[in-house]
Amino acid sequence: MYKKAIILLAGMQFILILTYACGLLISADLGASECAFLEKREESLPMNFLGISKRQASKRPVMSVESLEKKRDSTLMSEEDYGNLLRIVEAEAGGEDKTGKKLVVNVVMNRVKDKGFPDTVSEVILQQDHGTTQFSPVKDGRFYSIKVSEDTENAVKEALEEGDRSGGALYFIGKKISKEKARWFEENLTPLFSYGGHAFYG
Repeated sequence: MYKKAIILLAGMQFILILTYACGLLISADLGASECAFLEKREESLPMNFLGISKRQASKRPVMSVESLEKKRDSTLMSEEDYGNLLRIVEAEAGGEDKTGKKLVVNVVMNRVKDKGFPDTVSEVILQQDHGTTQFSPVKDGRFYSIKVSEDTENAVKEALEEGDRSGGALYFIGKKISKEKARWFEENLTPLFSYGGHAFYG
């Protein structure tokens, strides 16, 4: 009788072990099938304009607002705007060092961001207030015929990448300008600093 009981228990244990093993095999097979299904589903997901599926994109880090702002300044600019920016910097600060050139870029880009000025680089440069141009090289024609140097190209590129280093300057004038012409700047604007041949105002 004891032998029969032992044999019966051993048989039940064998059946339990066999059932557990089968369960593991089935779970592993289902897991592999689910992974294959998800991979196939991901391949069928629509791609965005960068060629990245929505599921992949959700794993990517979000770009900060500051980074987006810098990117907007340096990349979302038409070829015409960029060419005009190069020319106005060369015309206004061709004889200045790299920092002097960058400061002119800063003034133009600060105006683009300011609500009191036009929204594009070209509109800022060519703006007229009651028939008066904002930049003297536009008025005397040098802006249209100037040849841009490699130094100016490098300075403009760096200035766009670095962002504003002028403290928010919106205006500048040549230091050699007559006192009469400089009076409006002194009476209506906030003096910021002088650098090279220019005085800057906010």
